[in-house]
Amino acid sequence: MAKKKLRRREFDSKPPKVRIARPSGRPFQVCYDCPVQKRQVRISVGSRNDVEAERLKAETEAKLLLGISTHSAGSSAYGQEIPWSDFREEYTIRHLATLRDSSADDAENRLDIAERILSPRTLGEFASGLPIFGLGY
Repeated sequence: MAKKKLRRREFDSKPPKVRIARPSGRPFQVCYDCPVQKRQVRISVGSRNDVEAERLKAETEAKLLLGISTHSAGSSAYGQEIPWSDFREEYTIRHLATLRDSSADDAENRLDIAERILSPRTLGEFASGLPIFGLGY
């Protein structure tokens, strides 16, 4: 049986080239072609500062080299597809932090009870489970 000759690309796993895009009137972006998703990935720097863009470019290159996810800490899923644990964390950070301690504790307790009953994996599963108990519209 003849051995299959490997092409250079099959065993050479170089990370994609990361570059800085400077669209007019918008914050700079760090972009690269993702070999897994077969699409261009763009990450906003959040400003038009060259130093910040170079720092994010270096971080992205390092993450790609190590095989770490380059996406921000936020979830890439939105709406009903967001994982329940991510929703709870964001809800605590964004909403419960603005309430009095007693109100935040009460809200957390209610969510804990609902979570024990429904055991949702995503926010959509939680929302679809509410009409069963007469709590939804």
